[in-house]
Amino acid sequence: MTKTKVVHFIETLYQGGAETLVKDYALLLDKSKFDITILCLRRTYSPYETLLKNAGIKVIFISDFFGSKKTVWGRIKNKISNIVGLYHIKVKKILNEINPDVIHAHLAVLRYLVYALSQISPSLFYTVHNEPQKYWHCKTRISSKEFKACQYLVQEKKMRLISLHSAMQKELDKLFCVDNTIVVNNGIDFSKFSKALSKEEIRKKLQISQESFVIGHIGRFVEQKNHRFLIETFYHVLKQKENSTLLLIGTGPLLDEIKKQIHELKIDNHVIILSNRSDIPDLMNAMDVFAFPSLWEGLGIVLIEAQKMQTRCVISSAVPDAAIVSNLVYRMPKNASANEWAEILLNFKVNSVQYDGLENWDMGNVIRTLENLYTIGKS
Repeated sequence: MTKTKVVHFIETLYQGGAETLVKDYALLLDKSKFDITILCLRRTYSPYETLLKNAGIKVIFISDFFGSKKTVWGRIKNKISNIVGLYHIKVKKILNEINPDVIHAHLAVLRYLVYALSQISPSLFYTVHNEPQKYWHCKTRISSKEFKACQYLVQEKKMRLISLHSAMQKELDKLFCVDNTIVVNNGIDFSKFSKALSKEEIRKKLQISQESFVIGHIGRFVEQKNHRFLIETFYHVLKQKENSTLLLIGTGPLLDEIKKQIHELKIDNHVIILSNRSDIPDLMNAMDVFAFPSLWEGLGIVLIEAQKMQTRCVISSAVPDAAIVSNLVYRMPKNASANEWAEILLNFKVNSVQYDGLENWDMGNVIRTLENLYTIGKS
């Protein structure tokens, strides 16, 4: 039986929502039917890279061909190589060598894909991981190029768009003048959540007091995730409950700025920042409440994961309704102040957890949907 060759094409394997999804797809797709390769623009030395390598998944990093990202000279060579178009050439060469039946793209890689398709004709899928208007119309040079690339690939190469929920599906159909956008939930591997450490065990491991009130957040340190507001909110929490801890999991370009804000507010001893973690279910068990003040979200899969762990969640009005699958979620008004957020974080209670549609996010169901799409696409 000839296997279907599938390439997942993504920027990096940093531990974000899209990257986690690609990692899970690669691990869980039926290897007797599918030959999986992950193609990344840049290596970030995340735990996912080691995890996938140990599982026998082929991962190719374009940056590796132009020097190590761990050295200054390697970073300079990579930056120049990308600017002058050598990344485009290398992507094209690698995809030509693989000659995949299916390419499933994620995040800002479409401009590279346009250049790479002159000699191959795979079935194309593109998952839109962010709210479309925010993602493509933020007036940056890259977002403009990505939007034009997406238009070309949809119209000329029959690329199928994959949305995260029905509202996004309608928006994408209208935006690209199509009627075939697919809804595929960002699945969750439920099995890993049943193996999590208890609250007592993980707090002991992190050296957090069992009596501390712990507010948690998981996400990159980027503008979208609204860390500055979260730090301000936590400052108000401490005024009311001194024995509180803010647990931040992630890394990103704004990390140093957030550390400076924490230091200026003199709350360093109450904030723990962790990066490159693969034990997310354990860390969620350390939290009393999960805070999610994002300025925009395509979905927010981490919110569904928090609900799976029966963690109370306080979220912004920008998070889509599709990510709410239980009564564990309190949505804040659009212009709520940091002090108002603090009050809810401290006082929001749920007596009995009730789920509504959580089973729809089971990764097993999502994988079966993808396998059908890839098989139909090949034929």
